[in-house]
Amino acid sequence: MEPGKLITAIGALGLVASFGVGIMSWAYKGAGSVAVLFREVMPVPKTLAASGQPLFQQGIAAYITGQYRRAAERFEQVLKQQTDCAAAAHNLGLAHANLRQDDRAARDLLKAAELYLQQDDRASADLVKRQLEKLRQRKLAREQLGSR
Repeated sequence: MEPGKLITAIGALGLVASFGVGIMSWAYKGAGSVAVLFREVMPVPKTLAASGQPLFQQGIAAYITGQYRRAAERFEQVLKQQTDCAAAAHNLGLAHANLRQDDRAARDLLKAAELYLQQDDRASADLVKRQLEKLRQRKLAREQLGSR
């Protein structure tokens, strides 16, 4: 093989390998991977406007089938229509947690807890508190693995 072609082939192989390692790193860090921490999802709230119910139901269906990105999109759409929908913020946080987007999940879950407390729903706020603790434990475990 000619030296020029060999160098080109090695360069192309190196580029492909670098791309593959980059994708694997991206997935490992959480932006492209799924780690199911929460299987449950909040049901459609009775206070949800009729216009948001189909989106919420689509979000539930996507969540149950493991399509967490699609679920998150639907719950975000519900929140755009009805900003005080605690269950949509809650489910959005659960979907983000399952996508390993823990910081976003924590923000969503804190918003849900705040909304639940405004609506005097202490039981749901307590559930969020327990879920935030599970999220914190996962983050600590990841940090411990990373420090080794």
